[in-house]
Amino acid sequence: MNDAELAFAKRVVDRAWADLPSKDRSLLAAIRAEERDATDRPLGVYTDELRRSAGYASFPAAERQRQDAAAGLWIPELRLVLLNVAHPSFQDLDQKSLGWALARVAWHEWGHALAFHRATSEDVSRGQELLALAPPSMAENVRSLTTVSASTPTRSSPRLMPC
Repeated sequence: MNDAELAFAKRVVDRAWADLPSKDRSLLAAIRAEERDATDRPLGVYTDELRRSAGYASFPAAERQRQDAAAGLWIPELRLVLLNVAHPSFQDLDQKSLGWALARVAWHEWGHALAFHRATSEDVSRGQELLALAPPSMAENVRSLTTVSASTPTRSSPRLMPC
């Protein structure tokens, strides 16, 4: 990926931010979740560097590998949405299609930020009930998220939500 392509991706992500409903942008800004960036690096490696530079412990290698496979991440500790423009799902797209795909992933990650912030204690207490309603593959992914989060002691570091 060249510098012009990465600059295009960053403009798309900024435009995706501007295209969000104003109430969502206001809420995201209020919870300090308006930071965003695009990179051409695997997200697990890059996120690990960013987190460590901010004083957080590294995730286990398996978690970093899982994050490397993601097209985008919401990083709660850093209040940052990060997209991997070099992700295989973006390859061979024309510029217009790439713009739509990047915007969709950015919006999806901001959705994680809103959901993360809006989860109530009642939502958490109903976790098993709600999990039973989820499709099996999604329920298994959530269970694995919970297992890693509970077993990985880090400075206030919930597991990242890769997509």
